[in-house]
This record gives sequence, C-alpha cells and structure tokens, in this order.
Amino acid sequence: MTANQMPQQPSPFPTALPGGPGHRMALGVATLVDVAQAGLPGSVGSYTWTGAANTHFWVDPTEDLFALFLVQRTPYAPRVFAAFPVLTYQALID
Repeated sequence: MTANQMPQQPSPFPTALPGGPGHRMALGVATLVDVAQAGLPGSVGSYTWTGAANTHFWVDPTEDLFALFLVQRTPYAPRVFAAFPVLTYQALID
C-alpha cells in the first residue's frame, strides 16, 4: 500500500513540505522517492500524509521511526510544519 503508484508522473505535490516534491502517490499516502528533490530529511520509502488543521504523520521504515504532528491550528503554518521533520531527524543518535 505504500509503493509508488505513479512511477513516470511528475509529483502532484507542489510545496517543499513533507509530501511535497520528491514524493509520489501510493494507496492513500505520499511515498518519498527522491530525498534530494524533497529538500527535507528522510529515507527513500518513507510515507506520509497531511490532514486538516496542520495534522501530519510520517513513517520511516529505514530509521524504524514514526512521527505524529497533531497541531490543531488554522490557517496552515508551513514554517512550523517543515521544522518538525528536520528537528526529529537531528535528534536521532546511531
């Protein structure tokens, strides 16, 4: 269900946020296929989805990581939203 279903199509996601460029649609989630294009930390094969009022989740099987971002705020807060994965990956210790 997390495999890319749009292999030859340009990304349908227009922003440089989780689920933005570098992601392709799977069955109900956006799957990361190009880390460099995404512009945010992550691993190829990670999957994510964003909901209303700034809610968000992602799963990174490579790092054995899942994250929930359940802020209830409108309008959309792109700076806070983009900072969450960066801070999360910076906190990882091998």
